[in-house]
Amino acid sequence: MFGPKKQSAAGKKPSGVDVLLQKLAALPPAMDLMIAAIVGGYSLVAIFVDNAKFVGLVCILISLIFALLGINAVMREMKAFKQIESNSTPDTLRGMKRKQLEQFLFALFSLDGYRVRSAIGELDRFDDADLIAVKKDQTILIQFNHYDEDLVDIKPIQSLQKAATANQATGCIAITFGKFSANAIDWARRKEVNLLNVEDVIAMACRLTGKSVEDAHPAPPPAVQEEQQHEVQEVLHGQHRLLFVDFAGLDHGLTHLSEVLEQHPAYQVVASTLPVGKTMEAVRDGLLGCGNRLIGQVEAIPEGRYFAIQKHLSASPDGKHSTWLALDSEPRQFPEGCSELIAVNRAFGFDASAAQRLIEAMVLVDRRRVAIA
Repeated sequence: MFGPKKQSAAGKKPSGVDVLLQKLAALPPAMDLMIAAIVGGYSLVAIFVDNAKFVGLVCILISLIFALLGINAVMREMKAFKQIESNSTPDTLRGMKRKQLEQFLFALFSLDGYRVRSAIGELDRFDDADLIAVKKDQTILIQFNHYDEDLVDIKPIQSLQKAATANQATGCIAITFGKFSANAIDWARRKEVNLLNVEDVIAMACRLTGKSVEDAHPAPPPAVQEEQQHEVQEVLHGQHRLLFVDFAGLDHGLTHLSEVLEQHPAYQVVASTLPVGKTMEAVRDGLLGCGNRLIGQVEAIPEGRYFAIQKHLSASPDGKHSTWLALDSEPRQFPEGCSELIAVNRAFGFDASAAQRLIEAMVLVDRRRVAIA
């Protein structure tokens, strides 16, 4: 069905019975229930018309088996439907661990009629693919191992396409919740590799569940909407707020940070640190459409990040009157109880939890400004 499979530890290929059972288990629920009804109906004919009680009892047993298979398949579909419907939002998807996302994709492609299995043990290299999805004469390799990276370059996409060609797959899909590089996008287009971002995954989920894409992006709470309106007014009057970001402490999540910044136009970004070996331009690329809002960098001083920020503000013409917040992975660099600090766990990067805390801090900043005004 999909290239040469590795044999089991005993060195045996799957038996004909195993293959038959797999095919029966893969039948659509409607087919299972229809077979159960037909065979069950014939069992009545066999018993009461043909007086073939043994044949009738065998038919009843077969009918029950198919009925159970159908009911089990319906329950699996309902479970997959609920899992997809309740998790198809950008924040929920980005907050998933690898195993959770794997289960989500299993449910997503199963709901679309595919039989899905892990690619571990079937493909040679780790970067080839993570899942194999089969439907009739279609075989698709799915790669999601780089889902939490800010920028996915061309090499994983080439590895995926090479594996698809070697195993005679009819298609391949690469998924990331960050961004594909321009080289990766161009190469994938020429080689017919499908690239999916978080919005594409949500669109697929909405198609299968009947949920609208707008419902998958719930409106922010009234307090956040009011704060956003105030920010728009500040931008119109040439006023800005500052967000100091410890980019060295955000190993991933810049795409998510960019989305938050898009919703909060008054905030300009200043780098309190840069990742080792990366330039300001590289960080701007990671911020996508908000890269132009990265306007400078804090000069490091021995006293620590908080005092470096204060020095930066003092050197700015409007710095003393600027409203500011800081995203940082080293809270010890700030005074205890610093209200401007949003601490970020370096291991998690800018995830859904950090985004929520940043937005809450933005709302508090706005309320203080309104109260002073």
